[in-house]
Amino acid sequence: MNITGITLAEAWRNGGPLMWVLAGLSVIALAIILYLLVAQRRGAVTPHALISDVFSRLQAGDHGEARRLISGGIEKSIDGFGKFRSIRSRRNL
Repeated sequence: MNITGITLAEAWRNGGPLMWVLAGLSVIALAIILYLLVAQRRGAVTPHALISDVFSRLQAGDHGEARRLISGGIEKSIDGFGKFRSIRSRRNL
């Protein structure tokens, strides 16, 4: 028994089938959050070599080269995403 005078088991029973729906949606939401945490980590989005190259150029004061490296990395990412979209759309045909 807690402050409200109802136990968790009683609340679950009083909630009926809606409690199972809420529990299922909570598990799905947690799975999505964990997937995104893994998929969007720094190393998966940007290669470690690119990050270290950019930081070393910035520390050396070569801002133009660092900017070029970043631009090249972005273009490769966009190009790779375009290839992924075209492959994916061909599969759906």
